[in-house]
Amino acid sequence: MRKYSCHDNSGDFFRRNLRTLVLGFALLILASAPLARPLQIWLRGLLGRGGMILLLGGIFFAAALAALSFINLRAIPRRKLLLGIIIFLAGFAYSLTLTMPAERIHLLEYGILGLLAAAGLRKKGESIWRSSGRALLFVFLVGLLDEGFQWLLPDRVGDWRDVGFNCLGGIWGLGLYLAMRGGPHRGR
Repeated sequence: MRKYSCHDNSGDFFRRNLRTLVLGFALLILASAPLARPLQIWLRGLLGRGGMILLLGGIFFAAALAALSFINLRAIPRRKLLLGIIIFLAGFAYSLTLTMPAERIHLLEYGILGLLAAAGLRKKGESIWRSSGRALLFVFLVGLLDEGFQWLLPDRVGDWRDVGFNCLGGIWGLGLYLAMRGGPHRGR
């Protein structure tokens, strides 16, 4: 008997809803391009730098819990749970070293997208490498579209470095998923 609902028939319902969440989050990223800069300035004025960091970390942590809620956490070996916590903290600590808040935001929002894409775009019975590649390609394409869209906006600037931070964030989210999730035969 498998312990993970993602691999039995009841998991199809959750997988479909998670795919909808992945696409919805990607669309939210793309649609927020015209509003992101004024919102970021307003939130930084309201919360300050430390408050913004806590808010973004809390959002990423909540997204991680939401994606992982589809998995029976008690069945995850403690070493995988510890590895997931280490990956989360390492990525979050790295984001604190970034000098530009926009880079930090790119890293965190695409970390969420990478985590959700890794969990939601995986097909039943598919190898972990193939599904990971699809998730990273999805994150890259959304990041490329996001920056391309910003090149078209009069008050925004598209930047290739941001595409790199988008991809790095996606890798971070995928790494967190892989650490907590394991391979396709994890239920054995």
